[in-house]
Amino acid sequence: MNPVGKQSLNDITLEDLEAILSGDPEELGVHLQLVDRDIVVDGHKVSVHCHCLTLDGNGQINPGRLAEFMRNSVADYAIPRSKMKEAKERDATYNSTAAVMGLFHQARATFTDLTKTGEGGELLLFLLAERFLKLPQVLCKMDLKTDSRMHYHGADAVHAGITEDGILKLYWGESKMYKDATTAVRDCFQSLA
Repeated sequence: MNPVGKQSLNDITLEDLEAILSGDPEELGVHLQLVDRDIVVDGHKVSVHCHCLTLDGNGQINPGRLAEFMRNSVADYAIPRSKMKEAKERDATYNSTAAVMGLFHQARATFTDLTKTGEGGELLLFLLAERFLKLPQVLCKMDLKTDSRMHYHGADAVHAGITEDGILKLYWGESKMYKDATTAVRDCFQSLA
C-alpha cells in the first residue's frame, strides 16, 4: 500500500479483481447455454466461446427472459462501483432501498430509446465478461454519456484480469449483434483492427 492508502497497479491481485465482480455467475446459465469454448483457430492466438439462448419449459426460445435478466443488471453495468457502494452504505444506515433504486433508475436513463442501438449488445457483453469470463469491468462508457439520445462511441467494454504470472491485462470488448454470424465476426474483427 502507498502512503495515502490506495493500491498501486503493482499491488492489484486476482482476489482484488474477483471482489469487484457483480452478480451471480450461475444465473447467466439460466438464460444462455454454452455451446462451445476455446475453439482453436489455426495460426491465431484467439479464444472463442459460443453461446445460444436456452429453451424454456415448453422447449421454446424466449428472448424476453434474457431481456428481463439484462434489465435487472443495468445498474451493475452503468453505475460506477464507488457510487453503488455509497448507495448500499446509505441504504444500510437508513434501512432502506431508496439510494440503490435511485441508481437503478439513473442507470436506465443512460440508455437511449432509439430503435437501432448497440447498447443492449454492450450490456450482454458486460454480463458475459463479468459472469462467464470473470473479468471485472474497469471502465463503462455509460457513465461518460452526457446525452441519453446519443450513442457513445468507443470501446464497447474494458475489463481487467490478472495472469498466472501476476501481470495485469486489459481486455477491450467489441459487441456486434447480427442475424448472420459470419458477417458479425468479420465486422467485429474489422472494428477491433
